[in-house]
Amino acid sequence: MKALKHFIIVNAMVILPVIAGPVIVGNGDDGEDLQSFDPIENGPIVETRTKAVALLKSFEVQKIEGLGALVPEVENTKLFSTKKGLGPTELAKLGAFTDDATGLIYARTMPRAYSPTRFFPAAQKLNESQLIALHIHEGLHRSLPKSIRENELIASEITQSITSPGASYDSIKETVEKHLPKEMSTQTIVQKSETKIIVPQKSRLKNPSKFGLEARIFQQNEDTEKATGNEIESMYILSSHLYPFGQNEQAVGIGFDASIIQTADESFMGPLSVGARYRLYTHRDFDIEGFAQLNMNTLSDEELQDSLLGRDTTTIGLTLATQKSHFFIENDFFYTFESEVEEKIGNIKYNYTFGEILGINLRAGVHYKNFMFGGFTEFLVSDNFTVEGGDFEDSTGRTRIVSWGPHLEYRKNQYSFVVKGRFILNSTDNTSYDYLADLMGYGVGQGSLQTQFNVFF
Repeated sequence: MKALKHFIIVNAMVILPVIAGPVIVGNGDDGEDLQSFDPIENGPIVETRTKAVALLKSFEVQKIEGLGALVPEVENTKLFSTKKGLGPTELAKLGAFTDDATGLIYARTMPRAYSPTRFFPAAQKLNESQLIALHIHEGLHRSLPKSIRENELIASEITQSITSPGASYDSIKETVEKHLPKEMSTQTIVQKSETKIIVPQKSRLKNPSKFGLEARIFQQNEDTEKATGNEIESMYILSSHLYPFGQNEQAVGIGFDASIIQTADESFMGPLSVGARYRLYTHRDFDIEGFAQLNMNTLSDEELQDSLLGRDTTTIGLTLATQKSHFFIENDFFYTFESEVEEKIGNIKYNYTFGEILGINLRAGVHYKNFMFGGFTEFLVSDNFTVEGGDFEDSTGRTRIVSWGPHLEYRKNQYSFVVKGRFILNSTDNTSYDYLADLMGYGVGQGSLQTQFNVFF
């Protein structure tokens, strides 16, 4: 154990004098050995980044004045590897602060928040403790107060206070306080209030806007044609949702979904959906959003317009989501308001009243490289559905529908292809989606198989 501790101490002593800005331990590459940048998605650099974050969290450095942004900077910075071909001018643009005596470099970053970190090929040869120190050191250059973040001696000393075997919360705090005069406290607080909110790396809020195409193939049952007056086979949807309004802390997105319905005999315009999302809060890798959606009856088929499916629906809800490196979980809580539809059959006018709907939707899945495997389960409780017309009157009472569906997605950069499904698992009196009368939201029959192509930006 003593030998191991001695090795770690000696190793840290070798590392830290060489950490001059982005310049890290041992033999490296000179500035001419670059030609392009490739994202680093796995391997020792990614693994040691996770361990560096765990080390920082174990000391609760976020509670130390001046280090409040260090953990999210290390955890969320984009990692790139470099190749050959850039000259000194291009190299300087990557953000080196200074080089060591031999001019050898292992990584570079810019001295501002949210800048990526670019690693040279030689960084792959560093051992685990050296890479952990490298991640922390580069994070300090982005997260320390502006007046000291480019000071190599300060960054190196703080890195050593964190990575040394005898490190503790008090020793780290003492080291930072030496370089963070009290008169800077007010300035630091002001900087925090003006800083962009930290969004988890895999959060969908990184690229919230979306343009997509979707196809749904419905699973019919015997009641579908009877309820709707037509046999609906499929539905095709064009989606566009943009986040043009608000600051990062209050991003507001507005979008629409337009549809075309295909029956056995013809195709015609389907319902139109208009929706909005508002980012309420992001904290500790959790995103909380509020949303509202209006699905409007814009059916161009007169027979369907005057059927159950001629209903407008208004839904409001809340989304709670978390994205980790290997899995995600999302919970939706939503409420659909009561609405009515009139249908005239012969000389008799029928009035359909759809009760309010309370819903809970749980989505979860795992990430593996560019693939996501998951699914959802949903619980809907619909209040009384009534039919009145002439001498006829009937009601269903409260209805329960439990749904489920698989979800398989391939995502590369800002593009994704999705295959998923929605099917009824259990319902009161074998109720189908027809009696929710929400084509855009739930479809018809017993469910549907769906495919999507999306572009995120």
